[in-house]
Amino acid sequence: AASLEQEVVAAGKEAARLRAELERERVGGVARLEHERIVGALQADVARLEGQLEELGRRHEKTSAEVFQVQREALFMKSERHAAEAQLATAEQQLRGLRTEAERARQAQSRAQEALDMAKEKDK
Repeated sequence: AASLEQEVVAAGKEAARLRAELERERVGGVARLEHERIVGALQADVARLEGQLEELGRRHEKTSAEVFQVQREALFMKSERHAAEAQLATAEQQLRGLRTEAERARQAQSRAQEALDMAKEKDK
């Protein structure tokens, strides 16, 4: 009877130990499941953020290319403007010269007309 009692006590202790281990596994299992759920959610966030980063990288490259194109066009327009300004300055200088020549021609014509008038007057 004493031996059986010892076996019952030992079996009770083993059962208590197994119950405690089972409870730890349950708690650990819940914690492990929660951990796995959180890890999965974090991995999904990482994938989403990586996608956003790639998209931002593509946008940055596109914007950089557009900025470079606009800068090239601005430089081209600037050189075109300088060329046009130089042509304008030349044209204005030529116009001043032509106006001066036209004024001289008017004066010469006026003098010629006066001389013609005087010659007609003298002939009379």
